[in-house]
Amino acid sequence: MVPLALCAALESIGHDVIRTVVRLGPGKPDSEVVALAEAERAIVVTWNRRHFEPLTRNKATGHAGAPYFDKVNYADAATRLLAVSDVLHYEIGRGVRTFLIVGGLYVQVWR
Repeated sequence: MVPLALCAALESIGHDVIRTVVRLGPGKPDSEVVALAEAERAIVVTWNRRHFEPLTRNKATGHAGAPYFDKVNYADAATRLLAVSDVLHYEIGRGVRTFLIVGGLYVQVWR
């Protein structure tokens, strides 16, 4: 589950936040999360790259991409995402499905 502080940080920089645990209920499979993201043209914020990426990486989907967190603890996630928010906004603005790998000291961009 994505920390509430990260949801608040995203809202503070102008993003609408859909919490899948609220919209879909707890314990739903990743495929339902992807389907919701596709329906909403949304990004998915997750620490679950290992399970989520194979559902989206090599197929054309309607979701806008995902920032994945790599070795970033929940307490530091909002700070890290705000630190790379310019990259996030730029990539979203391009209209290209983008994956950001957000680490403690780096950000990688995959298109």
